[in-house]
Formats: sequence, structure tokens, C-alpha cells
Amino acid sequence: MSGAVSRPWAWRAYRGLMGRFLLIAGAVLVALFLLGPIIGLITSLLKWVLILGLIALAVAAVVKLTRDHV
Repeated sequence: MSGAVSRPWAWRAYRGLMGRFLLIAGAVLVALFLLGPIIGLITSLLKWVLILGLIALAVAAVVKLTRDHV
């Protein structure tokens, strides 16, 4: 006899583990696909907030300089 022992439970456990691994990998992939546009939107909004803040500071500085000379 060859001494090989059939272990059907091991194959089922392996299939369950691989299924779980593929499910987690797929969820991570979908999360990354969704996270990209969200991060892009946040950085775009931050850019416009900074631009508008710089414009507001420039206007405030001009108003302050012009009022001092009157």
C-alpha cells in the first residue's frame, strides 16, 4: 500500500479558505476603485478652498492698505 490517506475535509477547508481570500481581495479592489474618485474630489475641493482663501486674503490686504491712506 502506498500509505496515502484521503482527506476530503482538507480539500473542503482549502476551498473555503480560498473563497474567503478571493472575497476579501475583491472587496479591497472595489474599495480602492471607489476610494480613488472620492480622494480626487476631496483634493479638488481642498484646492479650490485654498485658492478662494488666498483671494480673500489678498482682497483683505488691499482693503487694509487703501483704508490706511485715506
